[in-house]
Amino acid sequence: MSLQVTSLASGSSGNCTVVRSPQGTLLVDCGLALKHVRTGLEELGIAEDQIAGIVVTHEHADHVGTLGIVAGGLKVPVYLNAGTAAMCKKRLVGREIELNVFQNGNAFEVGGILVEPFSIPHDGVDTVAFCFSSGQRRVGVATDFGHVTQLVRQKLLQCHSLVLESNYDRKKLLDSSRDWKLKQRILGQHGHLDNVDTMKLVAELIQHGHIEEICFAHLSEECNDPGLVLDLAQQTLATLKPSSEIKLQIAPRQSLSRTMLL
Repeated sequence: MSLQVTSLASGSSGNCTVVRSPQGTLLVDCGLALKHVRTGLEELGIAEDQIAGIVVTHEHADHVGTLGIVAGGLKVPVYLNAGTAAMCKKRLVGREIELNVFQNGNAFEVGGILVEPFSIPHDGVDTVAFCFSSGQRRVGVATDFGHVTQLVRQKLLQCHSLVLESNYDRKKLLDSSRDWKLKQRILGQHGHLDNVDTMKLVAELIQHGHIEEICFAHLSEECNDPGLVLDLAQQTLATLKPSSEIKLQIAPRQSLSRTMLL
């Protein structure tokens, strides 16, 4: 197999995804305590010296809250774009961490994995999602975006597996006790993807792409439900002709997901 992908945790309390190739391992974002990361790596049988680096999507705390601590503790380089690097300076002050600045749209290789960052619409300064490739196999990790752009479609249509945002149920959000300003942010074009829009994208990707497995991620604890997301996904699959046998799972908020094997 070319790639193995596991979520260590996913949600507003902290995010980190592990992408492994036979040559090395990458972490996508780091909003978890170093102890949590080390425990997850140990459960996966990954030695710290196998970690080739951390790639960063954007500067929000649930994605980079422990970036300096984890990068320093694991002694690994960090890869991020210039806008995100500028926003993360305070988190890295006083730490000897190798920073590598990439340009959105330009692929680079780390640990035997081809990394392709591409822009997505979110309210970070310059948020990206990633496609990761090894050999002929390709996985997309795309969370924290408010609507589906043509670029998102183009990139994810090339993937065999996905870690994909399904953040909220619209009715649950509107009925929640959250203040209206926060609701507007989440609902906006640069907020988060709701279940309905996620499933529309899933249907399109399955019908026109090569999707074999989807891990739904970054579910809101208050305004979503894992069972609801899986039910909607199964309903979506049932409408496709011919019906598609796609592996489905939900990334847990605080524990490891099932590892996707590509």
